[in-house]
Amino acid sequence: MQTPDLRSAFYSLIMYISITIRQHGLKNVPTCLEYNPTPTGGNNESALIYGDDSGFIHILYFKNPINSLFDPVRRKTDPGKFDRMSANPTQRIFWDELKEHDKFVKYHNMGAIHREYVRKILYIPHNNSIIASSGDNRNSLIITNINKLKKPYIFRLYKGCECFDYSKALNILITGGADYLARIWNPYVTQKNIAILEGHHAAVIDIKINERLAQCYTLSQDAMVKAWDLKEFFCLQTIPIRFPTTLGGKKPTFAPFAMDLYLNKLTNNTETSLPGGLVLACNDYLCLMKLGHDISKDGSLTETHTAPISCAVYNPKLKQLITCADNSSIGAWDIESGRKAYFIVDAHDGEEITCVSIDRSCRKLATGARNGVIKIWNTANGQNLLILPSVQDAEITGILFFDKGIITVGWSRKIVKYPDIISELVVPKADLSWRGSQTHRDDILCLEHLLPISNIMCTASYDGEINVWSIDTEKLVMCLRKGPTTELRRSPSNYRRSSSRYSIARGPVPVDKLLFLRHRAKENMKLGVLISSEGGNLYCWSLYGERKNMGMFYGPSKPGESILAMCTDATNRYLICGDTHGEMRVWNIENYCCSTTSPVLFDSTSPPLIHFWQAHISPIIFCEWTDYKGSGDFILTGSTDHTAHLWTINGEEIGIFGQRQQWDIELLLSSRITNDDEQIGEKSENNNENDQNDIKLTTTDKINYLQVPEIAINKDVGDKRPLSSTSQNSDRVSGLGLPIERGLNQQKLQRQERRHRFSGIDGRHLTKGGVCCTPFALLSTLDIDDAISNINYSSFQPKSIVIEELYMGNKNDLPSTTNLSSKNRLVLPSIISRQRTSSSFASNITSTPGTPFDVDTNNRFPLSSRQTTFMKSISEIS
Repeated sequence: MQTPDLRSAFYSLIMYISITIRQHGLKNVPTCLEYNPTPTGGNNESALIYGDDSGFIHILYFKNPINSLFDPVRRKTDPGKFDRMSANPTQRIFWDELKEHDKFVKYHNMGAIHREYVRKILYIPHNNSIIASSGDNRNSLIITNINKLKKPYIFRLYKGCECFDYSKALNILITGGADYLARIWNPYVTQKNIAILEGHHAAVIDIKINERLAQCYTLSQDAMVKAWDLKEFFCLQTIPIRFPTTLGGKKPTFAPFAMDLYLNKLTNNTETSLPGGLVLACNDYLCLMKLGHDISKDGSLTETHTAPISCAVYNPKLKQLITCADNSSIGAWDIESGRKAYFIVDAHDGEEITCVSIDRSCRKLATGARNGVIKIWNTANGQNLLILPSVQDAEITGILFFDKGIITVGWSRKIVKYPDIISELVVPKADLSWRGSQTHRDDILCLEHLLPISNIMCTASYDGEINVWSIDTEKLVMCLRKGPTTELRRSPSNYRRSSSRYSIARGPVPVDKLLFLRHRAKENMKLGVLISSEGGNLYCWSLYGERKNMGMFYGPSKPGESILAMCTDATNRYLICGDTHGEMRVWNIENYCCSTTSPVLFDSTSPPLIHFWQAHISPIIFCEWTDYKGSGDFILTGSTDHTAHLWTINGEEIGIFGQRQQWDIELLLSSRITNDDEQIGEKSENNNENDQNDIKLTTTDKINYLQVPEIAINKDVGDKRPLSSTSQNSDRVSGLGLPIERGLNQQKLQRQERRHRFSGIDGRHLTKGGVCCTPFALLSTLDIDDAISNINYSSFQPKSIVIEELYMGNKNDLPSTTNLSSKNRLVLPSIISRQRTSSSFASNITSTPGTPFDVDTNNRFPLSSRQTTFMKSISEIS
C-alpha cells in the first residue's frame, strides 16, 4: 500500500500476527502499483513495480518473499525504530537504508518513462516487459522491456490514456481516455487502431477484458458500465450504476482503480463454476455485478428474459403473467400454453424496472424504474398510455391503484400521490402533501393494501418500521413497529439484498415483503391478518386484536436466507413462500394465529409444512397462486435466474415461460379427470372380479336375465372337464349404476366367447391364396348367435363346443382323428387343386359323384342343402 505522504506499507495477510513494514523517505509520490507474485510452490523472486507523479517507474525485487521481504536481522538490531505504542511491532525502513537489505531486496530504476504522472502499470511476464500509460499526448502508452533490450512501442493519443487492459490470449490492447472513447489496438501496431468503441458520455476511467467470453467492460466517470463484444465490436449491454452517494445529483468519485474483474475456476460444481463478476468502488461503497451464463455453450437453456427478472404480476382476467427484467424489458405470457402474448424490449429507456402493479379492473399496468419514472401501460396490447414524472432520482418500490389515482413509495422515503388520469394528453402532477406526514426515516421497501375489503394500506421501510395508513383520510392508523433513531446502511439493490445477514444487534432487520390475508381479514380483523418477512423470519400481525405481534417462525430452507416472495390461496389456507436459495415452501396456516381467547399468547411454533421443492437456482423474487377457472391450484414463480415457471401446488413443473414446446393446461386438467375416472373404474372392476361368480346378462328376446356359460377351447379331447359358469352379480356395484355395469359385463363376456371360439384357427392358412377368406372357411364358420342358441341354458353344466384347428393340404397331411366325428373337423384340399379351373371344380361336385375324388370330398366335406345351392350358383356363373 502506498500513500501520498511518501510512504509504502506491507501487510501480512497469511500470519495470525499482524506484521507491518513501512518504508519512509520515498523521493516522489507513488501513483500506481503492479505486483508480479512468485509462482505457486516456488520461492523465486517477486517484483513490485510502481510509478510516481514524475513519470518514473521503480522496481523492487524480493529474493525470498515467502520467508521475509526485508532483513529480519536488521530489524532486531534497531529496536529504537519500533512503534512502542503498538502491541504488534512495525518495522520502519527508510529509503536511504535500502542498500543494507540487499540480501533480501534489490532495487531497479527504469527512469522517466513519461512526462506526467503514471496512470497505470501492467507487467507482462512472458517477455519481461511492462505497459505504462499517462495523460501525455506524445507518449500516452508505452510497451517497453524492463532491461530496455528492445525498442519500445509508443502509442500517441490526443488526450492521453487514462486506462488500458491487455490480453495475451486475444492479442489485443484496449485503451480508454478523456475523449469518451475506447480503442482496440494490436500491441505491435502503433499507427492505427483496430476499432473504436463509441457510446460513453464521460471519460473512460477503467477497462477490463474477459478472455473466456471474448468481451470487455468499460467504466466511465458518470458510473456507466458497458459490455462489448470483441468479435463484432458492438455494445452488448449498458448498465447505469446508482450508488447511494449519487442520489440528489451528486457526482460520483472514483479511485484510480475503480473496477476489478474476477473469474472463478472451472469446476464440476455449478455454484463455483460461475463466470465471476465485476467489483466497482465509489466513495465508501462497493458494487458487485455478477456475470451471466454463456448461453451459447448450453443450447438447451430456456430463458424467459435475457436478464434477471426483477418483478412480476399476474393478470387474472386475461390469464397472463407479466414479467419485468433488469434490462428494462416487459413480457406478457399466457398461462394456458406458455405462449408469449407481447414483449416490450426497452420499456424504461434502459433503466431497471423495480416494481409493477395492476389495477382492479386488470386493464392498466404501472411499472416503476430505478430512476423514479413511472409508466402506465395497456395490459391487453402493451401500449404505453402515460409517463408520470419522477419526484426524485430514487428507486420506486411500490405502486398502488386506488379510486382517486395512484400511490407510489420508494427510496425517496415519501408517499407520493398522483391524481386520477383524466386524459392521456394531460400529465398528472405529483402530490407530496400526505396528510399523515412523511414518518419514514429510511427507504420504503414494500407496500401492501386491503382494497376493496378495507381502505387501509401498510408500508415498511429498511429500518424495520411498519406503518398502517388509511387511504381515504391519509392518516396513520397504527404503527406496528417503530424504527430506530439512527439511520441504517443501505445496499444498492433491494431484491438482491439478503436481509437475514443483517446484524440483529444493530436494530431491526429490513422488511422484505408484506402480505395481507384477505379472506381472514374479511371474517375477523382481530386475527393474524398481516405477514411480514424480515431476515427469513415470518411475523404474523393483528391490526385490531389484543396482541399485535401474534407469532413468528423461520421460513427459508437454509440458515442465512431470506424470503422475498409470498402469496396465499383464496381461502388463506396455504402460505406459499420463495426464498433466496431458490426453494418453494407451502405451509398450512389454516389454524395459525387464529386465537381470540384472552390472553392471546405469542406463537413461536411453525405451522405444518405441506410441500417444498427446489424451483430455481437463484433467489425467487415473485410467486402467485391461481386456481385457473376453479379447476386446480397452480403457482407462478419468477427468479433472478432469468426464468419464470408454472407449477402445481405439490411441486410438479408444467413448464417454463418462453420454452419452444408449448403446453395445454386444458388438456392437462382433462387428462387428470380421465385418469381419476379410470382409477375408479379399475378399482370397481377388480372388486367385481374378486367378489362375483355369476354375471347376469340381458338378451333382446327375453326380459329375464339368462345365464351364459363361458366357452373355452379344449385341445385335449380326453379331458371331459365341464366349463366353469359365471355366478350371479354380487351386491357390490360401482358408482356407474347397475344397468351400465350389466351392459359392460355382457360386452366383456361376448368378447371372451369370440376369442375362445376362434382362437384355434390359423389365419395364415386361410389367406394363403390371397388376402380374402376362402368360401369353405366362410361357410363352415358358425355365428355367435347360432352357437349360443344351440346351448341349453337350463343346465348349469352346459356342453362345451370344441372347434379343431383348420388344416389345408393333402390327405396325407391330416392328423389322425380316431376319437372325433368327421363333422366336428374341417379339412380343406390343397389350394393348388382348388384353383385349376372353375368348371372342373364344379363338375367334381355335381356331375360325377362317383369319382374317387368326389367320394373323398363328400366324406370330408358334408355340405348342407343351403351350402350345396350356393356352390351350384358359383358353378353356373363360371
